[in-house]
Amino acid sequence: MGGSAGIIAEYNPFHNGHRYQIEELRKRGYEDIIVAMSSTVTQRGDIALFSKYDRARAALKCGADAVIELPYPYSCRSAPDYAYAGMSLLKDAGVDAVSFGSESGEAELLKQISAFIMSEEYSMRLQEMLSHDVSYAEAREKVILEHMSLDRQTLRAANDILAIEYINAATKLSWDVIFEPVRRETVLHDSADTDKDIASASHIRKLIADIDIDSALTFVPDGIKEDYRKLLYSGNYFVKDKPFERAILYSLTGKTEKDLINIGDCSPELAGFIVKKFYLTDDFASFSASLSTKLFTRSRINRILTSSLIGIPTASLGKKPGYMRILGVKAGKEYLISRISDSSSVPVSHSARRLEEEKDTALLVQMESRACDIQSVFSVFEQPKGRNYTGKLIKT
Repeated sequence: MGGSAGIIAEYNPFHNGHRYQIEELRKRGYEDIIVAMSSTVTQRGDIALFSKYDRARAALKCGADAVIELPYPYSCRSAPDYAYAGMSLLKDAGVDAVSFGSESGEAELLKQISAFIMSEEYSMRLQEMLSHDVSYAEAREKVILEHMSLDRQTLRAANDILAIEYINAATKLSWDVIFEPVRRETVLHDSADTDKDIASASHIRKLIADIDIDSALTFVPDGIKEDYRKLLYSGNYFVKDKPFERAILYSLTGKTEKDLINIGDCSPELAGFIVKKFYLTDDFASFSASLSTKLFTRSRINRILTSSLIGIPTASLGKKPGYMRILGVKAGKEYLISRISDSSSVPVSHSARRLEEEKDTALLVQMESRACDIQSVFSVFEQPKGRNYTGKLIKT
């Protein structure tokens, strides 16, 4: 078959389930696998466990052919905006197909749901439902179920929810791309369950947080076990602990509603809510608990708090990244660099310094650099700052 397939991923961290997806795409005949990988901050607003360089290297060792950066703040936005940014990168990279994990494994069903969501009828009915003081997720589900005969679980399955957003983004980008769902048949997203050597990334992160390193490593490919072990035992990984939580609280000190509205994904209503709760609570635990409501998701709150700490306004940025940074390529696949460069409508480079010199990209590079430095400072053992600029193109 030949051709190239793209994947939007976080690899936080890379594990056996991710390797399975890449292997499945190989079986389907794709010659080149290009990954648009979230850089330092994840879609849910968390700082990634390992640096983007360590995660990109793991992906290349385990079957990916090229890894491009989905930079902050695009990596840290609502699902529709995250999907749009990732899909725009893959379109610019010139891939023939886009693959995603899926609980249903049914591309045609997901396309039907997407087509309805993109319709004017859906928009009108959703606004009507939201006027009844229900959450966005609840309103979305009710409107779709009233229109289509579906298993409710399809609309609650994390991978399928994101897959629909990828299809929506392709429509917005006028991109007629092939979709290649890879069915997630055993361990579901965020599940605490395990199946032989398969576990969710969140379960692996919990094992690492509990310092159960040997158990965590049973769920990652053999080729990167020792790499992970070295990173973990050297303290070269991020941990969300008390100092980090206090840093977030400090970042909110003196901030007004106007300041928070400058963060993407923060409405005036939510900004006022956060400021009010901040001055009514005494510590991070009580502050965090006070922000839990059915109208504002935990992930949305988390994205705003992390963005407050990073401290550079994000709301003014466009819908997609203004550059494409190549983090690494597989040895023997260096031709992908020129192929991606020829296909892309935005500047392409492996160098942050080079991209910072481009028109309209300096602020984005500085945002990503700031996020990288926060990851370095709050690693178990503090890491060198400036890694966004000193990181070299990975070849493995």
